[in-house]
Amino acid sequence: MKKLLAVAIIGIMCVFAAFGQNAVELDAAIQRVGKDISLKLAMGPRVALLSLSSPSTDLSSYFLKDLALNLEGKRSSRVIPRQEIDRALTSANLRSSGPITVVQARQVGRTLNAQFAVTGSVEKTGANYRITVWLISLIDNSVFEISPVNVRDSGQIRQLLGIIPEAPSPAPEAAPAPAAPSPVKTANDHYEKGKAFYDRNDFDNAIVEFGHAVRLDNNHVNAYFFRGNSHIRKGEYDQAIADYTQAIRIVPEFDGAYHNRGLAYSRKDDYDRAIADYTQAIKLDPDYSHAYFGRGNVYRAKREYDNSIADYNEAIRLDPAYAFAYNNRGCSFDDKKDYDRAIADYTESIRIIPNSTMSYVNRASTYNNGKKDYDRALADYNEAIRIDPNYAMAYHNRGIVYDNKGDKAKADADKAKARELGYTP
Repeated sequence: MKKLLAVAIIGIMCVFAAFGQNAVELDAAIQRVGKDISLKLAMGPRVALLSLSSPSTDLSSYFLKDLALNLEGKRSSRVIPRQEIDRALTSANLRSSGPITVVQARQVGRTLNAQFAVTGSVEKTGANYRITVWLISLIDNSVFEISPVNVRDSGQIRQLLGIIPEAPSPAPEAAPAPAAPSPVKTANDHYEKGKAFYDRNDFDNAIVEFGHAVRLDNNHVNAYFFRGNSHIRKGEYDQAIADYTQAIRIVPEFDGAYHNRGLAYSRKDDYDRAIADYTQAIKLDPDYSHAYFGRGNVYRAKREYDNSIADYNEAIRLDPAYAFAYNNRGCSFDDKKDYDRAIADYTESIRIIPNSTMSYVNRASTYNNGKKDYDRALADYNEAIRIDPNYAMAYHNRGIVYDNKGDKAKADADKAKARELGYTP
């Protein structure tokens, strides 16, 4: 009887609406960033303010210290003390004023037991400076871009940068107020509309809106990513692969895009490319439990059961409550005819998710086919049907167990019920 494998699409990057483009003073910029971060956080998470990449240690220190005070004042988070963060950065050969990648931020954040990490950068843009900040979740691997804030080239920021102030120029005459702009949809408008469709599982309309977004901005990484997710949900794997490839072009370290492209390749039975993508996701983030899980699924499809078990082991080591990894490792043990270990894994999956019909059916199959323990098999199929009274395959498989026990009447009744529910062997 067919075993049931769990699969998942994960790895999300989100971008939020931009602040107005009028330049503000540095302290006002920090307040804006703090407000936007606090709006994204549930009450009480541990946050590590890791870095602001800038030419000046003084500017980075000022920004991070003031942002910490801002967040602590809002009581929306628990900011990890600066000394602890600096020790962790030093151990990782990183600096609070230097560049830190998303993967490095996750790694340092985990050593600090943080739930979110914050990194940023400052750059000169014409007459002003632009500060961009990233809020990185260590819970679900999502990445939120706090849209750039323009900061005036004022005496304060010049002093922090160590720039000798010049004599002030006379203030220019006020320009006439611009005419009110006509309402024109931006790429991000279409993205947000597409995301709303996506969240409602309306993938056709989501694809249309994400398409508008990338036509207006061919570097809109989230639009490509979620359009890829929409295609994969519809079984359109070639289109999904094309979109994830574009997301990787824009953000080469986007481990979630590698993961999901690996899933798309696996759905096409292109196992070698799938393994390559999962492996790259793991290279970018060695603690990426979902990537180990996905690669384990591909190894099992290739009948490389020892390799699949090794990857499921690693996924479980990283996430001891990963019920799907226990379930799928149980399938690989069953494939190797190691029935006791298979049953133990299905049992652990059920302990974590008590209503897991998938694991009940798999354990019943092992009891029936491997151990010839028909009574325990019946008990598990009964439980699966209790949880889901319309579970057609469970009726069909329970009918097979009744056949094995010589109870033809019950076997025929269960198989008839399965056909009534639309099951075809």
